[in-house]
Amino acid sequence: IFPLIHGLFWLTAGVAERRPLAILIDDAHWCDVPSLRFLLYLLERLDELPVAVVLALRPGEPGPAAELLERICTHPNTTPKRLSALGLTSVRTLSHAFFPQAGAAFCRAVAEHTAGNPFYLHELLLALQAEGKASGGEDVEQIRALAPESISRSVLVRVGRLDPGAIAIARAVSILGDGAALRHAAALASLDGDQAASAIDALSAAEILAPGDPVSFVPPLVAAAIYADVPAGERAIGHLHAARLLHADAADPQRVAAHLLLSPRRGDPWVVERLQAAAALASAQASPQTAARCLARALDEPPAEEVAVPLLIALSEAHLMSGQVEQATQCCEQALERVHDDRLRAEVEHLHGRALSVSGDHRGAALAFERGLAVLGED
Repeated sequence: IFPLIHGLFWLTAGVAERRPLAILIDDAHWCDVPSLRFLLYLLERLDELPVAVVLALRPGEPGPAAELLERICTHPNTTPKRLSALGLTSVRTLSHAFFPQAGAAFCRAVAEHTAGNPFYLHELLLALQAEGKASGGEDVEQIRALAPESISRSVLVRVGRLDPGAIAIARAVSILGDGAALRHAAALASLDGDQAASAIDALSAAEILAPGDPVSFVPPLVAAAIYADVPAGERAIGHLHAARLLHADAADPQRVAAHLLLSPRRGDPWVVERLQAAAALASAQASPQTAARCLARALDEPPAEEVAVPLLIALSEAHLMSGQVEQATQCCEQALERVHDDRLRAEVEHLHGRALSVSGDHRGAALAFERGLAVLGED
């Protein structure tokens, strides 16, 4: 290979004799080894030539070129510069180039989602423009959930170059969510402590995860790309395992429930119990919509027959508290079709009457109350 490198050097010197020469190389971490050997050879002789070489690279990338890149970066003729992320002012300027009316909430969401990475920022804005998104605050949640295909490809290529343990940790953190404890990510990825620590170091060097414990993605947009790449069935099972890990660690019931909402339906009594507990806590905290989501998911599990009616009663109460009167009435009607206990039947009729009364059906409400009283009178 030396004759080829030497020939390229004299070709470069010949061009530079006519006029000063600039050699610009992007993504140098993806260069092949022979090309980097030539660059190192040229670098050692730059003092003799009117040549400037500018390389852009992502530090910490694994591969056969890593050692050569390190030698290039630490060479006396090299002046390294580490680019910082774009600040909010820069992000706002670029956002306005795509969306002149972009509001403050929109720009902040874009900045947070991309962490000021210029490539991610540009691709995200292009994707939003292609989808015809407006620039108002109503798009903030959609921005946070968006992972443009171009970014996903870039992220997945970088992750795919790492060892299997790093890939497993990245997927585990995408399921657990930002701020996951390292021990939980390690358990979900089926790695021991040392393997997990090594995987975190590799992911941190590749600028996929931030270093430290708890673990978070850099930037958040990367999480969406990796999560979307996990097969749907694997994701669902991962959320179930995550819920069990968190519950065993005495995590907040609603945090456990957030994973169970995305877990597979298996008729598991433990899942039903945990969702009931989260719903009870949500109701106590005056969050009936959250309670309703948990209870509806518990009914989908499905629960044992003796648990179904109490779940329907609780779901009807949650719907009634959140103003969803029609849904509350439907839950009562379903409960009445399944209830066998007189005390529970009377409770359902009373709740049914309340729902009908709120909906304006006072005659139906009176009949429901009478039926409930009649059941109690038979005891």
